[in-house]
Amino acid sequence: GDDHSRSTFGGTHDPTFEFQRMKDEMEETIRQLELENSQLHDKIEDLATRSSEVGASRDSGDKLRQKFIELNSRYEVTQNKLQDANTENHSLIHALKKREQQDQARNAEYHRMKAALQKTEAELHNAKAIARSALVKVEELTMDNIEKTSALDEGMNSATVPPIK
Repeated sequence: GDDHSRSTFGGTHDPTFEFQRMKDEMEETIRQLELENSQLHDKIEDLATRSSEVGASRDSGDKLRQKFIELNSRYEVTQNKLQDANTENHSLIHALKKREQQDQARNAEYHRMKAALQKTEAELHNAKAIARSALVKVEELTMDNIEKTSALDEGMNSATVPPIK
């Protein structure tokens, strides 16, 4: 089984799998952003420490301040991306749970309808058996009636018509 060929009741593409795939991708993005966030935070702390230690060179201090501002800006951008990813992840989880509930309800309805169909099929089978039995009985009664009528007719004909000599 290829995961992309899974299907649900009705034969349509499985959105639960798609939500799960998107959720996994979002979690990986969050892990990467958290790692980058941590690395940037460490660099900022390192630069802050170095800039306080290096006071000798004005150019060096300016470069460090520039680097500090750049890294701090990247850190904030990463923080915002991380927040956006978390928000989207929560939305996907909510949608996935809702979809799972819908799938469970649809599955329960499918099983209820299947049981009702089996019951109806059994009732239909019984009704057919009763109808066949009734038809056989009607046929037997009709044949008995025809035989009795024929016998009576023969009996009357032989009693009223004199035999030929």
